This record gives sequence, structure tokens and C-alpha cells, in this order.
Amino acid sequence: MEPVDGKGRAAARLGERTDQGWTLERLLGIGGVAAVYVARGPDGSHAAVKILHAALASRPALRERFTREAWVANHIDHRGVVRLIGTDTYRGVPVLRFELVEGESLGARVARAGPLGVLEAVEMADGVLDVLAAAHDLGVLHRDVKPDNVLFGADGRVRLLDFGLARLVEWGGDDAITSASDLLGTPAFMPPEQARGEWESVDARSDLWAVGATLWYALTASAPHPGLRDVDTLVRAASEAVPPLRTRAPAVPDVVARCVDCALAFDPVRRPATARQMQAELRAALRELSGRI
Repeated sequence: MEPVDGKGRAAARLGERTDQGWTLERLLGIGGVAAVYVARGPDGSHAAVKILHAALASRPALRERFTREAWVANHIDHRGVVRLIGTDTYRGVPVLRFELVEGESLGARVARAGPLGVLEAVEMADGVLDVLAAAHDLGVLHRDVKPDNVLFGADGRVRLLDFGLARLVEWGGDDAITSASDLLGTPAFMPPEQARGEWESVDARSDLWAVGATLWYALTASAPHPGLRDVDTLVRAASEAVPPLRTRAPAVPDVVARCVDCALAFDPVRRPATARQMQAELRAALRELSGRI
């Protein structure tokens, strides 16, 4: 899905201010829903500012969801979650203001330096699973786990970003956006049931599939379902099982590959039941590897 506001339009905002006086200083990235900036406040403090794409802002349901569900992360008591600290507007478009955490995303790290080593990749997944375990305990599904949403903080901590597509299960399911079949998520890291739009089947195990896909990417520098266009990737995600990891990365130890393959099972029943279970299996794999050295 091509971002609605392209890089040129997003970059043209630099130096401008939001309605509450936050100056947009640096473009951090552009996604399918919003552009994210480093912004300086009237008091000189800095935050990460997320501006909804203007074309999407014309849709009342999307505007409401963008703001409402961004607060979901603040319900999760975990240091690996970036907090929303306020809301704002920019020329009538909704703006979210998050605490600014300096670091590098997994996507940027792999693009810069290639695949991670097995130990670093598994430790990354361990950190993501720790956040998801806390979220799932509250009935929060992330639904967009991917390399660009995994941040290696400058403080050494792994954080899971962007709960903007999250769903609070106990608060009553999805609104008109989901029922209208809008594309929610990122095709290359989307589990089969989500790619097919079977929202009643999307649960904690769907997030675990995305963790498996993110771990696959960390180890191979490619997505499990590579495609030239999002629509092609989406079709493959909805209909094709991911091949075993070692067919793409034969040097990955079998004990780790088995954990990744299990998380990426096409049938959700074959995946780990919980984030804690997947985390325990990865930790057991590391212990087994340590015993061989």
C-alpha cells in the first residue's frame, strides 16, 4: 500500500508548526496511515509527532480510530512500549505526540548492515514477545508487528512501536473500518487469516505469526513472502504456507529454525498458543545451543 502522503509532501512540512506550536524538525518515516517526525515543543522539549495522511483525515471513522486506538499502548505496563503523551492537530488533521526514543528500527538495521546474528535476532524476538505478552494479558492485539515497528533503543532496550492498529478485545471488536475491508497491517508480515480479512479469526496467535515473520527477516534480510507489489504479497500471504526457514537460511541452527517455522504455521492451531510459550521455546533453543559450545 503506497503511502497517501508521499515523501515530498511530508518533507515539505519541515519547519512548520502544529496547531499547538510543535515545530516539525526531522522526518522519521512514512507509513500507510501517517508520517512521523521529530518535533520541538514551545518549551524546547522534543517528541515524536505522527500526522495522519490528509486524504485519510477526510474519513470520520479513520480519524476517530487513529486517535482512539493510539491510546491503547498507554494501558500496557511495560518498558518496551512507547507512550502517547498528547494529541494535537495540523491544519485540521489529527496529530499524535509520543515520547521520543532515539534508536534504530530493525528494518533500518538490516538495510544498513545485513542479517542479524542468531543470538541478537533471538534476543530481539524475546524483547518483542515480552511486550506482546503484557499486551495480550490485557486483551490487546497489535496486528502490525514488523521490522519497522521494532526499535533498538539507544539505551539497549527493544521496543515495540505503533499500536495504532491495535484492538482492545474486551472493548468490543472492530469498527466500520475493519468491516469495510480496509487493508489493516503490512502484507509482507501479515498472517494468512488477517490477509484474508477474517477478522474474527485474528487473535494472539496472529501476532505470533508476525513475530515469526519479523524474526525470519532478521535472519535472512528478506520477508517470508517476497513480492514486487503489495497485492501479490497479500495473495501469497492469504494462500501460501511459508517454506521452512532453513531452505532460505541453511546456517540457522535447527533448534531456532523450528521455533520460527512453528510460529509461521499456516494453521493457527499449530502455532504457539501464547507469547510466553513462544518466548519459552526460543529461550530453550538458546540454552540448547549454549550447551553445544
